[in-house]
Amino acid sequence: LAEMPMFRLLPLLLLSSCSLFRLATARRSCPDLQGRERVQGLEDPLTIHRDEHGVPHIRAENERDALFGLGFVHGQDRLFQMDGWRRAAWGELSPWLGDDYARYDAFVEALGQRRRAAELLDALPPEHRALVVAYAAGVNAGAASLRARPVEYRMLQVEFEPWQPEDAYALLLLQSWNLASNPYTEANALSMADMDPELLSHLLRQQGSPAIDETWQHVRQLDIASWSRGYQAWDEVLGA
Repeated sequence: LAEMPMFRLLPLLLLSSCSLFRLATARRSCPDLQGRERVQGLEDPLTIHRDEHGVPHIRAENERDALFGLGFVHGQDRLFQMDGWRRAAWGELSPWLGDDYARYDAFVEALGQRRRAAELLDALPPEHRALVVAYAAGVNAGAASLRARPVEYRMLQVEFEPWQPEDAYALLLLQSWNLASNPYTEANALSMADMDPELLSHLLRQQGSPAIDETWQHVRQLDIASWSRGYQAWDEVLGA
């Protein structure tokens, strides 16, 4: 830095100052934990009490209002985290994080997970769908109760888009991929198709070795293409 001309150093100082200011004012986005809040969507009065550990305790007259309250405290406490996972599930990271995530987004979008979420929501009985709708309304009410956007939004210069009922399935569908170990076992096995089957089984035993039978032997002989760039991007982002 000592050898850098001042005209080049100045933008760095300005950027650092902006970042420090946003961090220093992070408490502006902390939720109000006391008092009353008038919100739309409740059937009866709702009480949220936070204990000495900050854990919220929700008291409601009916189940729908209880789900609204759960969404409300999630919107207060975990908004950016929820939003980030939602974008990861729907393939919408690149508008936030840049073109490096475009391939990941394209791969996830091709999975049709948002369409699947809408189908799951439509398949719910009306009384259960009402709970998911109430939860989404609670998230949006909790987000609206914040005096300022959480600091992560301000540093990325992005906005929170209202939570939709189908977004409740985002993490569920994302984790259905991320927690499935078998596809990665099969991918590893296929990439080592020339290896002796018994040695391959021994190497993959801790992951749940593929069966050594006629079906597996047929799979091992398939002429497969290289992994797509989209799948590679998925693998890089989620660390699989």
